[in-house]
Parts: sequence; C-alpha cells; structure tokens
Amino acid sequence: MVKINTMNSKQAKQIPIEHFLNKLNYKPVKSSGNDLWYKSPLHEDNTPSFKVNKILNSWYDFGLGEGGSIIDLVCTMYNDDVSHALKRLSSDYISHSPVKHYETIWVDSVPKKSKLELKEVGKISEKALYCLLRDRCIDVDIAKKHLQQIYYSINNNEKLNYALALKNDVGGYEFKNALMKGCIGSKAITSINLEDGKDVAVFEGMMDFLAYLTHHKITDFQSSAIILNSTSMKDEGLKALNSKQFKKAYFFLDNDEMGKQCFEYLSQNIDYDFVDCSSIYDGFNDYNELVINLK
Repeated sequence: MVKINTMNSKQAKQIPIEHFLNKLNYKPVKSSGNDLWYKSPLHEDNTPSFKVNKILNSWYDFGLGEGGSIIDLVCTMYNDDVSHALKRLSSDYISHSPVKHYETIWVDSVPKKSKLELKEVGKISEKALYCLLRDRCIDVDIAKKHLQQIYYSINNNEKLNYALALKNDVGGYEFKNALMKGCIGSKAITSINLEDGKDVAVFEGMMDFLAYLTHHKITDFQSSAIILNSTSMKDEGLKALNSKQFKKAYFFLDNDEMGKQCFEYLSQNIDYDFVDCSSIYDGFNDYNELVINLK
C-alpha cells in the first residue's frame, strides 16, 4: 500500500535536478545556456561529463551513455526501483523543497531546424530499452509483441539515437526513450483489432496500454483498442470509435484536466455504452503509474 505522503511520478518530476544534486553537495563546474555540467555523481570523473538541462529537467551522462528524469537518476544512483525512488524523493521533498512546473517537451514541437530521420526499425535489443521497460514495470515479452526498436538521427548527425516505438495508423512511429518522446513521421492514433461486435478500450499512450496488459497478464490481446498517442488526436480517436459497431467502450485516460476533457468529448459523441475506468487508478495520473506503485 502506498503511503499518503508518497509523491507520484508527475509530482517528482517537478523537482529541479540541480536542486537535488545540490542537496548531495554536487555543484556545477560550468554552465552553457540552459545546460549545467557536473563531474558525474555516477562514476569517477576527472572532467565534467554529466549534463543537466534546466528546461527539460533531464540529465545525460556522456561517460555512461545514459540519461533521463530525476526518477531515473535516483534509480541509477541508489539501485532503486521506481516505487522506492519515489519514496526516497518524498522523504526529502514532500513538504518543504522548491519545485518548478515543467511542461512536457515533445520532439515534434522543437524548432523546425531539428530534423528527425528514421534510419532503422527492428526488434527490441538495446539494454537501456529493456531497463526502461523494467522501470515502468512492463512485461518485456508483452512489449515485444506491440513495440519495435527504432534508430534515428537528429539534424543529420552521424550519431544514432534509439527508442521504443509504436507504429501508428498512417505509418509514423510514436517513440519513447529515457530522454524524450515524440513522433517520427505523421502523428496519428494507433488502432488494434477494430471489429464489429467487440468491446473497445481507449488508452492515451502506449505505456498505459502495455501496463494494462501486464497487470492482467494478457499475452494474446484479442479485443479492440485505440491508443490516442496524445489527447490532441481526439478527433481521429472519435472517428475510429464510430467506425465500427462496438458493444461497449472502456476509457483509460489520464486523471488530469486534459484526460477528463478528452473523455467527455469522446464519450458524449458515441451512441453505445461506455465506462470511465479512471477510478481504477484513482490517486495516480495514469494506469502505468498504478502498476509501478503496485510493485
């Protein structure tokens, strides 16, 4: 059972990483724009190879080739899982430390000069992506049935990045790694097994869909599902909901204002029964956060 005074992931990610490092007596060696450079807290480091971006509130260790959010940092520093990392952060920050409100920065919303180019699509193989799935408490074998691994470049840089990816309905790839999430190609919903007479489940993102399958140990998903990939795709989601004669719709959208607005819009514009399932993960932002905290 999660204690009442334990932060959720969304709250924890509002803690400035530079403030967390300062509490541990790590000071930046230099700064460049919105980037702070440190001698790494994760390994012996003679030159500053650990970068914190104050806008994204993310870190990257060039010595290890790893990075992510403050939760990822705590997990790496203390060999914690996500639930223990949240408890560790809560003990220091629940009532008295300053927080900032960071907006999620999507890759497809960065300046136009940032060009993403898909280089390769294949099966999941990178160790860091397996770690990301484990940190999210997602069953790896289930994930492999629905996700792929992509390699992509940014601004024609020779260095390739990799990420977990879900193909959408127009051939684009919704992707996520430890540092960013976004879309390569045109953004769209992802529909699965849409057939007349079936129930349909609606999820906001790929991780919530996989968390649901993991939680219920569903290794061979046969029902219909729509993954919006963003609440901004609600019109496309509605078209899919009205494209078949479904028996009932089950909505697993986020417990935030955008999620609630999206649910109201979709549920009020279909002519069959529906259920708001967000009460299942009441107290958490989404289904994946529930599964993480059940561990």
